[in-house]
Amino acid sequence: MKTKIFLLFLFLFLYSHHFLSGQTNSDSNNAISKEKVYLHLDRTYYNAGDDLWFKSYVVDGTFNAPASDSTVVYVDIIDKKGSIIDSKITKAAQGFGFGDFKLAADLTGGVYYIRAYTNYMRNFDDAFFFRKSIFISPLSNNKKFKKNTLLDDISSSPQNQKTHKPDLQFFPEGGYLVNGFFNTIAFKAIDSDGKSIDISGQITDSLGTEVTNFKSTHLGMGALLIKPEKGKKYKATINFNGKEYSYKLPQTHDNKPLMQIKSIKDFYYLTIKTNPNISLEEYKIEAKYGNIILYDAKIKGNNPNVVLKIPNDNFDQGIIKFTLFNTNNTPVSERLVFNYNRENKIIVTASTNSRSYKTNQNIPLLIDLKQDSLETNTLEGTNFSVSITDIAASQPTMNQTDIASYLLLNSELKGAIEQPGYYFYSSDPKREQNLDLLMLTQGWRQYLYDDTPKNTDNIFNTETGITVSGTVKRFYNYRKTTTADVSLTYWGNSGMNFSKVKTDSNGKFLFSNANLIDGGKIVLQAKDDERPKNKYIIELAPFNPAPTNSKYARYFQKDSYDQFLNIPDESVRLDDLYLNEKGLIVLNEIELNGPPKSRVNRIQKVRLKNSIYFSPSSTVDFERLRNMHYTNLLDAIRGRVPGVDVFQNKVIIRGPQSIARNIEPLYLINGIPTDSSILTSIPANEVDFIDVIKGSRAAIFGSSGGGGVLAIYTIQGVEPSSPKDGKEAVTFNHHGFSITRKFYEPNYESKNDFQESPQSATLFWSPEVIINKEGQAHINFSSGTVSGTYNLKLEGLTNDGIPLTTQTSFTVE
Repeated sequence: MKTKIFLLFLFLFLYSHHFLSGQTNSDSNNAISKEKVYLHLDRTYYNAGDDLWFKSYVVDGTFNAPASDSTVVYVDIIDKKGSIIDSKITKAAQGFGFGDFKLAADLTGGVYYIRAYTNYMRNFDDAFFFRKSIFISPLSNNKKFKKNTLLDDISSSPQNQKTHKPDLQFFPEGGYLVNGFFNTIAFKAIDSDGKSIDISGQITDSLGTEVTNFKSTHLGMGALLIKPEKGKKYKATINFNGKEYSYKLPQTHDNKPLMQIKSIKDFYYLTIKTNPNISLEEYKIEAKYGNIILYDAKIKGNNPNVVLKIPNDNFDQGIIKFTLFNTNNTPVSERLVFNYNRENKIIVTASTNSRSYKTNQNIPLLIDLKQDSLETNTLEGTNFSVSITDIAASQPTMNQTDIASYLLLNSELKGAIEQPGYYFYSSDPKREQNLDLLMLTQGWRQYLYDDTPKNTDNIFNTETGITVSGTVKRFYNYRKTTTADVSLTYWGNSGMNFSKVKTDSNGKFLFSNANLIDGGKIVLQAKDDERPKNKYIIELAPFNPAPTNSKYARYFQKDSYDQFLNIPDESVRLDDLYLNEKGLIVLNEIELNGPPKSRVNRIQKVRLKNSIYFSPSSTVDFERLRNMHYTNLLDAIRGRVPGVDVFQNKVIIRGPQSIARNIEPLYLINGIPTDSSILTSIPANEVDFIDVIKGSRAAIFGSSGGGGVLAIYTIQGVEPSSPKDGKEAVTFNHHGFSITRKFYEPNYESKNDFQESPQSATLFWSPEVIINKEGQAHINFSSGTVSGTYNLKLEGLTNDGIPLTTQTSFTVE
């Protein structure tokens, strides 16, 4: 455990001495572990047609340490209607991955949001998927959208006019209003867009007597004290936009415990009060950090008032949950607190050697980590991502969600949090007090929050690769499923891959953890050795992303657009400066008619399009063989290629390995690996040409090419079979891991290079910066060609899960 088990000290408060017995309870740490995903984006504001760069951080749900169980991250861009407009699947090795989007040039302007999740996270509430809003400005020739009309549309729509009744909710500390004691009640007021509003009002009882006044103090939140009396009901009244609104306060109780927590210096003071007729004997106090129970203690003695003094100096930074259980182990009161860990802080700095540079100048960047209580080399391996963008494309610090605010705060609470950066970076002396208001409102859950899967009958497993699944059916009765052996062949980053499974009794098959590249083709083959003449139909299961939820779109749309309007002049300057984004020219596809290429050139063109080798050892051209009525392609090539022997339905390409070990060659059809069993089913009149690759030329295929390669090309790329032709092998296109582009850094000293690739609003992006054993990392980048102020943002994660971030800025003249 990262955190030392803390000690509980109990003392008498108002009544006679009374003790708790407590101990660490590792046996109860059996809650299902959750995962979190965070994305660092290169910036917040984009133009249509621009590049969006991101790095994914996958961490465990408790200590935020880099996770290795799930290495597949799904990333979607979603519009205001809740429709997915683009998706990527990225590989996150050891908790870190990166990717990019090429935004469509015809996107309408407005607010979109980007989300990310792992397959395992789908077992839980999708409110805990990563979400972040982005603003996309259209190209200047896109008439579908104008900035000035978007503001009018948002502000004039009925749901955005603040004439409706505000949403005002009251949250008793600990869960209930208890009669006879002073209760703390927090409240929060929002409008229909989910934005906070300032309010003030009065609390009156059922007799009409005013009990107290209240007023919001931070982002629509506030707190009040009330001592409810048995038999009375209470309501709140506010005056908003000239209208009066009333709200009922929660029901009061006699037989419930009241739990309250105060943070004073280095301690939490936890007070439990009950009416004299309620015994706390054998009630249990539990403190939990994520899914880890740090301590539990049972109350001994029949005292209605208990106070605990809990030191917090050894607590990790983040949310701590205190829960009171009755004798039936049922939670009866709960309170969340956010613990600021002021000890052993890691100091991260990102510094350049100047605050001002000329264009086309090299800039050295030093990243430095320090922690007084640890040896420097304990920070070795800390993984960072760095973005440097025009300041107009950056989100204000108070409004932004970074890796620290997200992992420690946003990811633990339901609902969007306004200005999350405020709770970490503001100099407001009431910052911690306001964060506690957030815990009392958005952190108030009254036992409805559950860490267990929402659907235990349909568990989504952790993934380390792409899942390929489907169903095998009978060819002559396609409504009937059947059992068969199914093999999967595909090209991945490491070369050809082959695996085989047997269907279940319903004809379903599943291949997991395939390292499949996006857009790559797969070959599925179904056969049964006991029934070799049977034909099958293979149906590939579609990929179903997690459902979208339109309730998030409304908040993100309003939230981001308001932030963008804070710097309208800068946004105009941004549009004028970066011509590569606003001056994109979209060409329609055209077809050029010209004289036919020679046969040799056409074969070479097909070969380059579908292969990874440059030249074969020999080629068999089937242009003359198609009319010779060969039964199959094996009959056609028998005896025609030196060093190639055909034995029944197999091919041996003579070589040291193939002769000694009787190794078959690697079979390719239009560049896709396949099994030898398909060779006899390909008619010779469907073949265009066959390449034979052997010896050193086959080394490019690695160990898979140890027996040589037989590369078969069909006429005009026609696949040898289709899902409904009843043949054994079927070729499909399949989703897979996206191939991440490298961030393009033009040679700004070269005029020609700049003319071809003008500078974008993102000056520099590096998704993987690793700290060395001295606690440092060194980077060099160019100042570019566009004058302005640039924001440098650094985000990262230590090996034991401490999120780190810092920002700096410099100017280019």
